[in-house]
This record gives sequence, C-alpha cells and structure tokens, in this order.
Amino acid sequence: MNIHCIGICGQGVSSIAGLLLSQGHRVTGYDAAWFPVVEALEKKGAVITIGDIPGEVPANTEMIITSGSARYGENHPHKIAARERNIPIHTYTEYLGILSKKQPTISVCGTHGKTTTIGMLATSMTHLRHDPTLLGGAYIPQWNRENYRGGDGKYLLIESCEYQKNFHNYHPEIILCTNTELDHTNFYTSEAMYDDAFVEFFTHAEAIYFHAGDTRTKTNAERAKEINNALKLFPAEASEDVQLNVIGDHNQQNAQLVQGFLQSHFNHTSTETQSALQEFRGTARRQEFIGEINGIKVYDDYGHHPTAMRETIAAFRAAHLDQQIAAIWEYLPTRSALDPDFIQSLSMADFVGVLPPFKFDGAIDAEMAKNVCQKAPSFIPLVDNESFEKLVNQLRPGDILLGMGPRLVSQYLRERVE
Repeated sequence: MNIHCIGICGQGVSSIAGLLLSQGHRVTGYDAAWFPVVEALEKKGAVITIGDIPGEVPANTEMIITSGSARYGENHPHKIAARERNIPIHTYTEYLGILSKKQPTISVCGTHGKTTTIGMLATSMTHLRHDPTLLGGAYIPQWNRENYRGGDGKYLLIESCEYQKNFHNYHPEIILCTNTELDHTNFYTSEAMYDDAFVEFFTHAEAIYFHAGDTRTKTNAERAKEINNALKLFPAEASEDVQLNVIGDHNQQNAQLVQGFLQSHFNHTSTETQSALQEFRGTARRQEFIGEINGIKVYDDYGHHPTAMRETIAAFRAAHLDQQIAAIWEYLPTRSALDPDFIQSLSMADFVGVLPPFKFDGAIDAEMAKNVCQKAPSFIPLVDNESFEKLVNQLRPGDILLGMGPRLVSQYLRERVE
C-alpha cells in the first residue's frame, strides 16, 4: 500500500512510518522541519520532503496519516489535495485506533511514566519471548534508537496519551494505568473532567492493571466497571524493589506495575520478571545522558509536569549525593496554571534556569521567561549565551545539568554539549 505521512518527524507518525516500512508498505512523507529520524526512515526506503514548501502528494497515494499538530491543520495543502482526490485521511491517533481493533492491544496510559513503562513492558515481553509489536512514545537506545518494533507475537503495545481525549480512539484489550493527576490544564478545565476522560477510556478495555495504593485510579476503574460490568480490575500490589538500570522511586513503581501484569497475565515467576526488567536500559529523553560541558554531566529529560520534575530531581539527588544539580526548565505557557507547583519542584535543584518559549513568529519570548523568574528571584532567565554561562559557571566538574521539558530544551542542550 502507498501511504503518505504528514508531520513524519513527530514521535507518533514516525513510529507508524517505521512499522509500515518494515511490513513492506511504500511510505512517503513531509515535515516542515528536519529531524534525525529522517535519515533512519530514508535508509528504510521512505521518500521524504522537508521545508516550508510541501510539494505534491504523490500520485499513487492510497492513504494519508497525519500528525495532530495545528501546523498540519485542515487547510494544509496536502490535506486539501487529498480531499479533492478522495484519499482517506487519518490522524495518528485515529490510525492507532484502527490498528487496536485489528490486533489484541495492550495500552499504557496515565499522567506520568507512560513512555518509560511501555519501554519496560516491551523489552520485558521481548526477553520473555512474547515478541510484541510496539508503537512507542520515544526511541529505545538499545533497539537502534527506534520507537517501534515489528513482532510476530499476539500483542500490539501502544502508549495512550489523554491529551484532548486522544486515547478515546483506542480499543485495547488490556490497559496498564501508571497514575492519575490533573495535567493538560489548557484542555481539561477541572479535576472531574480529567477523571471522566480516564473513566470513558477504561470502559473500552477488558482488563485494567493499576497500583493497589493508587486510590484515584482505583476509583476511576471502579466507575468504569459500573458502566462496563465485564471489565476486570487487577490492582498490582507493591513488591520488593527491582534491580533496574534507571534511577528513582517513580521508576520502581513503573517496574512494579509491569511486573504485576507479567506475573498475573502470563504467569511468569518473580525471578523471570526481575530478570526481564533488567534488560531495560531506558528511553530517549528520560534521564538520558547526552554529554558534558566542562566536565559537567548533562542529562536530557522530557518531564514537564511538576510531579514528574520533582521525582526526577529527587532521583538525581539520591544518586549523586555529592554533586550540585542545575535544572533548565522549558517554560510552557499552556501550563501557567501550575506555575507555583513548577517553582516548588524546581527549587529542589541548587540552581535553575528558565528557557523562554517561542512566539508564533519563531522568536523567543524573553519577557515571558523574565516574568516567570520574578516569581522566583533565584531563577535565571536564559535569554542569551551570557545567562547560560552564568548558570553553568556555578557548577563544578562532575556536577549535574538537567534539562526538563518537551521540546526546545533538548535541542538547546544538545547544541552545547561537547
């Protein structure tokens, strides 16, 4: 089949493109900006156009899969051309929903830890010879930094994000829910609205696994069972710590959820699941070491919720007792309602820099970063090279520089490491 992908460099669309190529489909694609994933996809046979001028939709295109980004909205030239030619158009989440109806699917959802947990699950199931197919949320370094895996086993594994209720497209057989805490406050205007979204998603499944001590998720699961009486609930009891290659109490909790599922659903022993979990080496942009600056160890992390950031800083603090920690926070205006919580979490670091967001015209919004720093005078707005040097000069060789945020901070730090 000839499939054209719009926004092909995004995590979701690129994972589907990679899987489709591995299955023998012909894939073309377009993205406004170049990312390293382009090289990997082109080596597998994809034909990709990059830049402000998208070019033409290939004549033999039979289906389009598109990113949900506003950049690729209904007036994008490729979508207009597809409608004129009656080519079916599916967003990434819509297409994932189609796949979840065709193949028994295990979904990992929750506010925090989705990507790490699905990485743990995928590597563990592979080690235990279940040979799953994976469409993940981040690259897994030990799998050639790919965010997908084609398997011959029964299950498809997907990461299910609650943003704008996107996970309502999916129809998994099994759900693993890591936790529930209000997020995406630019869309979810209340705690009740957030919980209701999870309840509806839970009704799509046959079984749900969650932490026994997570009362909020347990309550939502019980509400879902009132709607779908066939739904089976599996609270995973806390167990002894697992020997992991990633740090932090939150990762122990992620591992315990995976371990509980593997032992309950597949009847694996504790020894087998512990051995399988030790195969996991982390995922890209989750506590990922990316290099050094003057002997300072630089890490890149996706965390962009106050709780995730607090847990990540605490994990580094526990693992590096004699080192200072500087955190660089990528400010997100869409989460401004949580600013006080962000400031409290970031204050666990010894030093903090605030990376400005971009304006719509592509320029950085330095004033917004400065305004945020007025709420926390010790924070440094990173509006130029001199401010970055000011932050770094407070650290010694061996100390930790930790970038935190969904997008810009990763590129910002990778341009500066040795």
